Amino acid sequence: MFKKIISKRLISVFSMFVFCATLGIHPSTSLADDKAPGSSNDSFFQGVWVGEWTGHADPSIRQGVTLEIGQKIRDGVYEVNYSWEAANYRSGNVPAGKIKTEGMVKDDTIHFSWENKQGKKFEMMLKKRDDATLNARMERPGPTGPMGRPYSETILKRK
Repeated sequence: MFKKIISKRLISVFSMFVFCATLGIHPSTSLADDKAPGSSNDSFFQGVWVGEWTGHADPSIRQGVTLEIGQKIRDGVYEVNYSWEAANYRSGNVPAGKIKTEGMVKDDTIHFSWENKQGKKFEMMLKKRDDATLNARMERPGPTGPMGRPYSETILKRK
């Protein structure tokens, strides 16, 4: 049991480093340009962001999401808490859930990734749109089913 937990953690950490390396993200990136005016935060991204994903085949399907970007862990790396509401998509039911991970900031974007209990990987990229909104893109690498979609995009607003 303990070996299984350790191996999953190591795989998770390794995949984050590989993901960041492929994107060319370096933790030594300066965050001076990412500060919001009048803010004492280290990064523009820190705070709570809310929005919703819509269904691809049926845009009336909505799934609320909340993203909290917390304290700096080290240069360019921040705590990330991502949660989502339950939704009934055509491809199946998605139960509500939450993850806690680390996000890496570079210029006007922040990237983070995670793996669910079934082993499916997800990668999220958030890009600054203006002072109160972000463009969010969630990618699902690997094979997708006939009703699946390799990515979703939405806009998140500062809460």
